[in-house]
Amino acid sequence: LREDIKLLRKFPKVALELHGHSSHSDTDASKRIALGRAQSVKTALQMAGLTNPIETRGWGSHPSVSRKSVRIFPRWAPGRAYLRANPDIAQNLKRIHSSAASA
Repeated sequence: LREDIKLLRKFPKVALELHGHSSHSDTDASKRIALGRAQSVKTALQMAGLTNPIETRGWGSHPSVSRKSVRIFPRWAPGRAYLRANPDIAQNLKRIHSSAASA
């Protein structure tokens, strides 16, 4: 997560979506646990000084996701002009998404 924070500081305008996951047998409890997990990561990111807009979501289990995880999804909020001015952003943000699968 430290490397992701370091990279995200370079792109403060990129909105993020955090997806928490849990595999509790009770679906409602699973979603509450997962949302709490995502909100905890959001708090940690904000305490680390990130100013990116961040949304959280809680999900139950998913076959391709670790049952106790939070995935970070960069959203393309900055717009095309920002992306053109920062050509390495797309590649870097794809790396965040793939490395954060078990944050």
